[in-house]
Amino acid sequence: MRLNQLKVNESLVKYPERIYKAFSAHLEQEILNYMYHYKISRDDLEPEHKNIKGMVAKVANRKGVTIEQDWKKGRNNKIEIDVTPKDFPSRYTPRTQKEDAYANLQIVYKPSANEDAEGTHQTGVRDNKWLHRVKIIVGDIMEDLLEQIDPKEQFRQIHYILQRLNSTLRHELMHLTQEFALGKTTSKKFNQKTGEWETDDFAYTGQTDLKPGYGDEELAKDHPEFGRRSHNTSPMEFDPMIESEASRFRYTFYDRTRPLNPQIKHYIETSEFFNFLKGDRLHEPDPRYPIAIKKFTKRVQEYLT
Repeated sequence: MRLNQLKVNESLVKYPERIYKAFSAHLEQEILNYMYHYKISRDDLEPEHKNIKGMVAKVANRKGVTIEQDWKKGRNNKIEIDVTPKDFPSRYTPRTQKEDAYANLQIVYKPSANEDAEGTHQTGVRDNKWLHRVKIIVGDIMEDLLEQIDPKEQFRQIHYILQRLNSTLRHELMHLTQEFALGKTTSKKFNQKTGEWETDDFAYTGQTDLKPGYGDEELAKDHPEFGRRSHNTSPMEFDPMIESEASRFRYTFYDRTRPLNPQIKHYIETSEFFNFLKGDRLHEPDPRYPIAIKKFTKRVQEYLT
């Protein structure tokens, strides 16, 4: 049984909730302090920007986050937590899978990055245990906030920044789930000879499959569209990309004053991810395209509920 072929009523790959809550709390603590202490250049400073520090403090207070007056970027940008099979749905993890692991989060500030938030997930070994490294690269998150004039919009934008960063975190933790529990998983298959269902503790899922060129930085540099296509359409990226697309729709595209369905349709038509799946005269349509649309629509509705 391949999990990427399950019925659409199956949710996206589950990220480990306990780890997400710990990492998200730390991420929000750091980002709110970063925004509070952010120094606006004299050339960019406008009268309406004087409200921003107070707005950030207000959001922090609502979330129970402490604004540290002596906060410094990079001083407390890492956190580590244990990972156990109990962090994942029982149907994900093979019954024989008893290994624990570590996961650490590192926050990297890179205002020159192309996106306001990017992420990576890498695996290694430490003390004979798997180590999952999650890195959140924080780009110029202040750009959209500084464009806002109305205090209500400033407040909303601070919230949106946190949500987009958390979505990047969920994307990378989905990869942790795939690597830890979904490379192989408990499944059942029907034995035609005995007429019984047999358990296969290490059924292959396809969740960690990669297309040729995935992760090849030199190739992506010389052929950027091929690099993005290889990355975005690899089976390992399917559910995490849908999570990211749904978050991007909700927090950068969605207009709450307009009907939802036309907005979803327009977003899908303009999204590079969905256009890669749809195919063109040089590329065959991906059979997962209609599944991606249904999963995306379902996730958007969850965001709006």
